[in-house]
Amino acid sequence: DNILATMAAKLLVQNGQYFLIGGEYVGPSGTISSDDMIGEVSVQGKPPSRETFNIIKGVFSSRNENFQARDFEIFEDTNAISQDDNEKSTADLQLNLVTSGAQALALAKITLRRQRYYTKVSMTCNLKVFKYKVGDTVYIDHPQYNFGSRKFEIVDMKMNFGPDPTVEVLCQETDQSIYADN
Repeated sequence: DNILATMAAKLLVQNGQYFLIGGEYVGPSGTISSDDMIGEVSVQGKPPSRETFNIIKGVFSSRNENFQARDFEIFEDTNAISQDDNEKSTADLQLNLVTSGAQALALAKITLRRQRYYTKVSMTCNLKVFKYKVGDTVYIDHPQYNFGSRKFEIVDMKMNFGPDPTVEVLCQETDQSIYADN
C-alpha cells in the first residue's frame, strides 16, 4: 500500500492477472450500453458521511530533514465541505515513502477527490464487454439511469462460465478533475 500511495495507484486483478494503474486520468475507451447488459443493474450512491471526508492531512518523510516524518499542508476542499452541509470530516494519510511535501499534498488531493466520486455501478453483461479490461474508463448508457457524460472506471470484472457465459462488471465513477490542479 505504501508503494501504491506514492503514485496514487491501484492494484487491480482480472482473471488472475494483476494490473497496476497509475494515478492519472485516462479518457473513456467506449460505452457499455443497455444492449450489453443482462438483467438488473445495481447503482450504489453516496456512502454514509462517516465513510467520506472533505479535509485531508498527513505525514511524509522529508528528504530535507533527514527523512523524518513531517506533516504536509492540510487540504480542505471547500466545495466538498459545502456539499456536506458544512460538516467537516478529516482523513489522515500516511505517505511514508514520499519525500516531498509538494508531492504529498498533490497525492492527498487526489485521494480526497477520488473518494468524492462515489457512484458505483454493478451489472451483468454479455461477452461484448470483454473487450474492456480492469482499469479502463467507459461511459454507461442505460435508459433508467441518467448518467449522461459521467465516466466510470472498471474496477472489477468476473467471467461467469456456463451454457450462457456472462461477465460481472463493477464500475466506479471517475473524472479528470480528480487529477487536475496538482
